[in-house]
Amino acid sequence: MGSEKDRRLEVDPLENTPGPDPTADEKFLATLSYAGAPKMTTPIPGPKAQEIREDSFAYESMARGAGRDPLVLAGGRGATAVDPDGNLFIDMAAGTAVNAVGRCNPRVIKAMKEQMNRLMHAGEMSNVKRTKLACLTVN
Repeated sequence: MGSEKDRRLEVDPLENTPGPDPTADEKFLATLSYAGAPKMTTPIPGPKAQEIREDSFAYESMARGAGRDPLVLAGGRGATAVDPDGNLFIDMAAGTAVNAVGRCNPRVIKAMKEQMNRLMHAGEMSNVKRTKLACLTVN
């Protein structure tokens, strides 16, 4: 280690994470989700969500997995989601890139913004971060 190649690919995956203080971690985690979830303000789907669903049925492909589900998401934070009618849900259906870190995790958003300022999309081309991850995975 210590070569020019290693320095060029250096990444600290724990940068900007809170220390071992469980109280600080619990306080941080409490800020990630919408307070008060679950909370139902309308039947599901509510009137706003139903209008959006009708447009979705008319203009979007229903080939996607949840295309005909009664839920319409307007926002998400942590382990919670909100629909256009203000219903708050505990999100038990979050998928890839959400289930481990929550929706709109500020640390993930910060890391994404930092990366997007460097390189937004590399597709099939080699790039520093992907190569570093491959090296760490294999070694």
